[in-house]
Amino acid sequence: MKTNLVISPSDNFIKENNELNNLFVDRYTYDQCKTKKSTDQFFSGKLDLDYRTKNYNLSNLLFYEILECIKIELNSIFEKNFDQKFYEIIIGAWLRKFIQQFLIKYQNIIEIKKNFNIQSVSIYDTDNFNFFTSETQTIQHATINNLWNSCIYSYIISNLNLNIELNQVNTPEKNFDDNQFLSCKTTSNKKKLLVKTFQNFLIYLINLLPNNSNIFMYITGFEFFTEKKIDLMFGQMPRLYPSKFEFNYSNFNKDLRKKFNFKKFVKVNNKNHDQHFTEIFNLIIRILDKSLPLTIVEDFNNLIKFSEKLKFPKKPKAICTSYAFESNEPFKFYLAMKKFINPEIKYFVYQHGGSYITRMDNNFNNECNTCDYFITWGDKTEITKKNNIKFVNFKLLNKKYFKSDRLDKFLILTRSMGYNAVPYDRYSEGLNQMNLTVKLCMKFSDEIKKNTVIRAHSSSKNRIENQIKNLDGFKIDYSEQNYFDAINRAKLILFNHDSTGMLEMFALNKPTLCMWENGNQHQNTFVIDDYELLKKAEILFDDKDKLYEHLIKVWNEPLKWWYSDNVQNNLNKFVNLYTKIPDKNFTSNFKKMIEEKL
Repeated sequence: MKTNLVISPSDNFIKENNELNNLFVDRYTYDQCKTKKSTDQFFSGKLDLDYRTKNYNLSNLLFYEILECIKIELNSIFEKNFDQKFYEIIIGAWLRKFIQQFLIKYQNIIEIKKNFNIQSVSIYDTDNFNFFTSETQTIQHATINNLWNSCIYSYIISNLNLNIELNQVNTPEKNFDDNQFLSCKTTSNKKKLLVKTFQNFLIYLINLLPNNSNIFMYITGFEFFTEKKIDLMFGQMPRLYPSKFEFNYSNFNKDLRKKFNFKKFVKVNNKNHDQHFTEIFNLIIRILDKSLPLTIVEDFNNLIKFSEKLKFPKKPKAICTSYAFESNEPFKFYLAMKKFINPEIKYFVYQHGGSYITRMDNNFNNECNTCDYFITWGDKTEITKKNNIKFVNFKLLNKKYFKSDRLDKFLILTRSMGYNAVPYDRYSEGLNQMNLTVKLCMKFSDEIKKNTVIRAHSSSKNRIENQIKNLDGFKIDYSEQNYFDAINRAKLILFNHDSTGMLEMFALNKPTLCMWENGNQHQNTFVIDDYELLKKAEILFDDKDKLYEHLIKVWNEPLKWWYSDNVQNNLNKFVNLYTKIPDKNFTSNFKKMIEEKL
């Protein structure tokens, strides 16, 4: 039967003709549609490690080729001479996500055309649509916006020779409006506003003195007094820095964007690149002028001037952060300028969450590739990187973890729904993890069920109802309860994903189970043996039936199982590799580590 390809959940893109099947371009688009026919289908992409690896490697090649084009054009238009590292710091996180989401959409179209008899497709006319976002982090929100996604698909389809009947539809808007997601927006919470006002007053007083700090500690995630103690140990005045800035972005400037001439970089097919590389490169290059975020075009000079006025250290020897490298635009411009003026400045990024060494995705994170040193949580390092420093998990300094409350709940923690900004079907991966969790829960006895709390991520609230609708009798917590209260109440915890929280619970020696199907499809190959330690300890399962058998066995006395020699021996080996507990000398050890690299 002939097929109509559907790239948008809007009714304008769906055929009701019984002679045509509707094939949705991906699972996410399919799930957003409210008027599906029983015969409608969706295209399922691959999720295996080999597929992910090939896509990330291709994305990485595209990234550096396109970044060089951006460097050349921006330097020309703004009369600068910044190097590629400067641009990698300020735009790398955005560009990687833009390329990765583009690549997976392109591949979906290519595979659909190859495997299905596509008769027609309705697409948006994207000639006048602008793909820009205001800042870096809102590219993620764009990837779950139906209009923006549909326009990317439309642009790809309209520029490939697919021999399909194309029906064009006008776009309802000229661009994706990301105003509600901006990181520079201020909170209206009166209590928080009062605290912020007092904090700003203290910052003002401290900033009356010149900032000659050698070691710039910024949004490290350390507890306040820990960070200020380190300042004193370095012989510098403890300072308060704002974590967010009020910055009003400029409007999209069509005349300024017309000055770009990215089309001069268009490639012809040659033996140095395969067809898909060249095709994707050229497709992106041709819309780059109207896709770059405002921060890098309209506000390029504004943010340079803004960053120069910040009360940050004037001549630091080291800059260290755990969180500011992606969405804090003024900090990124400050960092890029300092590193450009003085390449000898050492830039440290401290691991802030799990999966940095283990999950293959994170090999390609921008922060891991721009920093001089990446500080890990344990003895395991990324074998493809030479900048890793072995250290400890600073988050375990948080005393809220060590509260002792009544232990009576089985707490199941699920993954966030995330964004579709990676070069594989992240949305389907999340659904698969949730489906496996639901199937496990449906096996529970009444006793286990009444003592179980499923803590779903707040982003899941309106997106997993269909999956959990059959889970009668379960308490569902969409992250309303305080996280620390939830974990301190649990006698046993289950993670349905490889996560930060899992590592924290292991280090705290709290009875914990893990479950994910196809266990190593997301993992770097050099960590697979380490996860065998968790399987030997009967902590990690990829089979829900075996996990449930184990759960019944340990339900009444989880500590007896947890404190057995088998569990503790294997667990301790894993903890030392990925989530070491800091000792009482954390601050002096941190100071020594930084000094050794200067």
